[in-house]
Amino acid sequence: MTPPIPRRTLLKGAGAAIALPLLDAMLPTRLWAGDAETVGAGVPPRRAVFLYTPFGMHMPAWTPAAAGALTQLSPTLAPLAPFTDDLLVVSGLDTTLPRNLTGGHTPSIATFLTNACPTRNNSGTARLGMSVDQAMARRIGQVTPLPSLELSCDAPRTFGSCDSYSCVYVNLSWAGETTPMPVLTEPAEVFEALFERSAGSVGDPLRRRATRASILDAVGDAARRLDAQVGVADRRKLDEYLTAVREIERRIARSGAVEGAIAADVQAPAPGQPGGYLEHLRTLYDLLAIALQADITRVATFMLASDMVNRQHQHLGIAEGHHSLSHHGNKQPQIDLLCRIERSIVDEFGRFLGKLKAVREGGGTLLDHSMILFGSAIGDGNKHLHTNLPILLAGRAGGALKTGRHLRCPAKTPLSNLHASMLDVMGIATERFADSTGKVAIAG
Repeated sequence: MTPPIPRRTLLKGAGAAIALPLLDAMLPTRLWAGDAETVGAGVPPRRAVFLYTPFGMHMPAWTPAAAGALTQLSPTLAPLAPFTDDLLVVSGLDTTLPRNLTGGHTPSIATFLTNACPTRNNSGTARLGMSVDQAMARRIGQVTPLPSLELSCDAPRTFGSCDSYSCVYVNLSWAGETTPMPVLTEPAEVFEALFERSAGSVGDPLRRRATRASILDAVGDAARRLDAQVGVADRRKLDEYLTAVREIERRIARSGAVEGAIAADVQAPAPGQPGGYLEHLRTLYDLLAIALQADITRVATFMLASDMVNRQHQHLGIAEGHHSLSHHGNKQPQIDLLCRIERSIVDEFGRFLGKLKAVREGGGTLLDHSMILFGSAIGDGNKHLHTNLPILLAGRAGGALKTGRHLRCPAKTPLSNLHASMLDVMGIATERFADSTGKVAIAG
């Protein structure tokens, strides 16, 4: 009997290397003595992803009508109808801010995953706390090429004053009290991090990019050899995976051509045009999906947009900025426009979930083995309230989550209670996280 292919097999060639998705040929029919890489490979790993959207949500349009089974989604959540059975909507959670101080958008970002209260000041210094994603990465990150992945559509600021706080606080992920994690914003940088650095490549990505050569060309011979070793289902899975990688390369190349033209003409395109925010968002989402599929990382954060940017969603035909509309003053025309933006954000989230659900993995899907937190640290953007936050979990975490329901927590339940429960789901038993006072009943 031929031993299974090791999970950490790479496609290598011409100074390039690409990590692979979980193939059936990697799943052992029994544990092979002496091959530590295959031990436990029959059970796909759990992944944890944290997605942040700014300015909260218009809660009357977000919140399901009743607790219990998700028999009908709210208007804002309606785009997620294909994933109803994969969702756990959690209402009634607060951040630390209402219990310590009020604040605008900077502390919202800072507290979302740390549950630590930032200090109001105008200096470049900041003191916060470790974020829940980094608490996970510290325990499970050593088993993947990248312990964690931090993405954002907007570059974080590291100096100056933001909302009377240090701009250093405009970061989701913190390794410690004074150490925000570096964030990747450009798709080309993310691609290089996933397929150059993480895979141990010694090639020259800049030269390859300059000649428009694909990383897949470099590993083509290795891919063909692997193709001959695996079954029909794995060949199809490998083809789909490499096709997705090549498509992302092409999109990045197109983006680079646009950027070159902008540099030459010294004139950037108007916001919302093709190649703008929506394409940026989708490309980062797709790169994140590839990173999870290839097990390059099992922990990731993604700031879909920063609270410090009043972005115009012109692809929706809306000229007003998102931040401006969040302060709608209870005027229905502004609320209607805001809800269109929020539904679009949820729709793009659904597109990401669809990518994960399309990937077959170990008798289930990539979504089945993931736990994805989507939400904001603002409940009411009109009043800057940090109570009753819009929060949901997607995916089943390998069966650990009881999904397809709306869970209402008692008023003033700390968001950190949910984070503590998520740590448990990832196999990191903890009594408390940050200012938690208990756990949220998310387990199945």
